[in-house]
Order: sequence, then C-alpha cells, then structure tokens
Amino acid sequence: MMNLGFISQPVGLATFGLIFLSSLLFLQPYIADIQELTLYVKKLASDENPEKPNLSFLNNVDELTAAIEQLNKSWIKKSESLNMLIEEDRKKQNLIKDFVANASHEMKTPLASINGFVETLLEQENDPETIKEFLNIIKSQGNRLTKLVNDMLVLSVAESGIGRNNFEILDMEDILEQAILSMKTLAMEKNITLAKEISKDVRKVNGNRDEILRIFDNIISNAIKYSADNTKVIIKIYNTNNLNYKFKEYLPEQNMVCCEFIDEGEGLSPENIERLSERFFRVDKSRSRKVGGTGLGLSIVKHMLHNHDAKMVIKSEQGKGSNFTVFFPVV
Repeated sequence: MMNLGFISQPVGLATFGLIFLSSLLFLQPYIADIQELTLYVKKLASDENPEKPNLSFLNNVDELTAAIEQLNKSWIKKSESLNMLIEEDRKKQNLIKDFVANASHEMKTPLASINGFVETLLEQENDPETIKEFLNIIKSQGNRLTKLVNDMLVLSVAESGIGRNNFEILDMEDILEQAILSMKTLAMEKNITLAKEISKDVRKVNGNRDEILRIFDNIISNAIKYSADNTKVIIKIYNTNNLNYKFKEYLPEQNMVCCEFIDEGEGLSPENIERLSERFFRVDKSRSRKVGGTGLGLSIVKHMLHNHDAKMVIKSEQGKGSNFTVFFPVV
C-alpha cells in the first residue's frame, strides 16, 4: 500500500511555495507604492518640497497622502511662527543689551566726576570756597544720576503696561492746569510764557492720570528747554471734529481729543524727528546734558501713549519751532 503521508508532504511544500510566490508577485506593486510613499514622507520631513507620489495600486490611500500634506503644511506654519517668536526674542534681547550699554555709558560720566572730586577733597587740603564748589558739583552730578535712574524706572513701568490697570475718566483741562503749574518755575527761569487755548466742551478721556500728566510734563519741559528766552509755548486742546482740524492727512479719525504743544524753538530736521523716541537719543548731546536731559523723556512718552492707544504727530521746521500733537481716544 502506498504511503499517502509521504506523498502529501512534498505536495504541501510545493503548494505553499506556489502560494508564496503568487502572493509576492501580487504584492510587489503595493510594496513599490509603499516604498514610494515612504520616500515622499522622508522628503517632507527633510524640508524638501517633493511632488505628490504616483501610486499605481494604492489608490485608496489618497486620503492618507492628503493628510500627510496637510500635516506638513501645518508643521511649516508652526515652524514659521516659532522662527518669528525666536526673531522677536532676539530683537528684545538686543534692545535690553543696548539699553544696559547706553545706561552704563550715561552713568559713567557723573560717577567718574563724583569720584574724582571726592578723591580730591580727601587727598588735598582745600579752602572752604573750593570745598563748597566741589560739593556743589558732586550734588549736581548726584541729582543727574538720580534723575536718570528715576527715568529708567518710569520707562520700565511704562513698557510693562501696568498703567492700564488704573484707568479712570479724566478731564484733560484739569491735567493741563497741573502740568503748567509744575512747569512754571522752569518757564520763569527763561521768561517763557505758557499759554493755553482750550475749546469748550472738550470730551473726556479714559486713561491713567499720572501717565497723561507725565506725557504733558515731558513735552512741555522739552519745549521750554530747547526754546530761546523770552518766547512762548502754546498748548491747545480741542475735539478733532472741529471744523479747523488740520491733521486729517496724518490721522483721519475724528473721534479724538487733540492736544497741541507749539514752541518757538530751533526746530528739528526730518532725520531727527524719526529718532526722537529712541532711548538716549539726543539732537544735541552737549546741550541736552547742559539743560539736564536724560534722553529718555520722549521714549517714556511713546510707551505711555501706546498704553492709551493714543498717537503723536510731530511737525517741525528748523529755525521755525516745533508742534508736538497728541491724540487721545475719547470716552
């Protein structure tokens, strides 16, 4: 009798081999498509922009391909956003470095002056008049340092936007009266008249009283310091819906309170106007130090205006004075 088990074993192996080869031949196109799809994904991952894969048999994976493409677009967008954040952070770091460098430079001169006069007083015998003179110089340089540090602190607070937490409804005429009063002594030293022209029914503003007062103080102070003796500084306040509104080309919006500060000073060049709000920028460094400027006044104004969604327009002509105009949104 024939051994059927012995015969069936090679037949089974042959059948299995035939099935395996048939399956391999059948799957080969699909394997090729999978390899093509894998290569496509790898190219996407390496930031290339490959053509869509030509799949012969895996037509049912179009949705997968589309999903991969969408994922890649999303990744590119997030990558671009991340790069923008990195660039912004780099700019902020550079600003901080520049600020520290400039602040250190500004502090160096008065500190060196104070140290020099103190050493002279300690090492030499001086008559009372000389001692008094040296002490007055030390006091002056100390005051300069104090003002610089105070302005740096004010600028830091203005940049943080903390002032937005203390907004209230404000009467601009009342704040202007206070600013003129605080600048009166400085104006009298140069016999400069502070004149005001306030329209009737000026609308109220929602803002931080201390910050708006500081804005007025800084602009008026600059107008006085850089004007000749026996001149005039005029401050006008009115609603921008006034028929004589003359700033439409700069700020067409009408629903604002306009505050103009007009002086009879030396005026500014267009190049200097563009840089006025930069930290520590001075048109005339020697004169600025002589009149007690820190170079931070208009930078402080810039950030405080930003906190109020307010804007400033500067119009000036050398030899003909300047007009600093601030616009505040009304309540």
